[in-house]
Amino acid sequence: MIQPVDLYSKVNRAAKYGFLFVAFTFLALLMFDLIGGVRVSPVEYLLMGAALVLFFVLLLAFAEVIGFAPAYVLASAAIAGLNTAYSAAVLGSWRRAAFIGGLLIALYAVLYILLSLEAYSLMIGSLLLFAALAGVMYATRRLDWGGRRSAPEAA
Repeated sequence: MIQPVDLYSKVNRAAKYGFLFVAFTFLALLMFDLIGGVRVSPVEYLLMGAALVLFFVLLLAFAEVIGFAPAYVLASAAIAGLNTAYSAAVLGSWRRAAFIGGLLIALYAVLYILLSLEAYSLMIGSLLLFAALAGVMYATRRLDWGGRRSAPEAA
């Protein structure tokens, strides 16, 4: 017999991906810090991370009352909106904040799809992580992470 997945199992599975939301959002902030020249303080990282963690609490609380799918939409919209508005103040630009908001919306959409696909979710998730890592590596390929590169010597 096939047992359907209940809302608690879905929330539990979603929470297992929680570190990815925090990691990708922090990585985007770090990119603005390193490439964009915007200084982001550790407290601002902490507050945005706390909002991302709050998503899973909201998801569970709403899902018990209105069902999983509407709860997912409501919780993800609330957290994406909150972090987008806050990042506009932190990054000093609504344009930069729109990038953070778009990233979060994309992450929440991908997570919902992964939760819906039980058979291929690991493969698809792994491929998406590979693509994300490749993108970050490409974007940061010219950064001097340790200050070890020196200017070419004049001969």
